[in-house]
Amino acid sequence: MMDSSYQAMNAVYEENNNTLYLGDCTAAFDRASLDVKNVKTVLTVAAGLMVNYPDGGITHKVLSLFYN
Repeated sequence: MMDSSYQAMNAVYEENNNTLYLGDCTAAFDRASLDVKNVKTVLTVAAGLMVNYPDGGITHKVLSLFYN
């Protein structure tokens, strides 16, 4: 069961009308939420997540990390 205070994306830093959000894979796939928050760039730090934004408007960078 998930904690009732859980949010997929949280603002972690704000400066000059820009906000840095930290989120999980649910947030990365939620295009409507990204658009509402005016997110323009997504950095995915995961392997094999397969996030894409076919409608454009978001710059997407991927950093694949493998743990061994």
